[in-house]
Amino acid sequence: MCQFLASAGMCAAYYAREFIQNRQLPLENVTIIETILYNNLTHMAENINIHVELPESFPVKYKNAIKSAIAGCTVKRHLSNPPSFEIETSLD
Repeated sequence: MCQFLASAGMCAAYYAREFIQNRQLPLENVTIIETILYNNLTHMAENINIHVELPESFPVKYKNAIKSAIAGCTVKRHLSNPPSFEIETSLD
């Protein structure tokens, strides 16, 4: 489970980097912090928070746009609309 949830942070970082590089903005001092809250009874993730630390020099006009870009992350979209699972064996 940890590797899968870690992929959400990596995906967010990828989308943030693409957004920043496409606008030829500096990547220095940009940090992605992923925090996961787990349910103590089910041991399942209940909330995934992606915090994007941006430098003061980051243009304010792009604040909402970078959030939208990161929200397009494939892992996040799969978690928001999970696929169905089928379990089968070679004996089926």
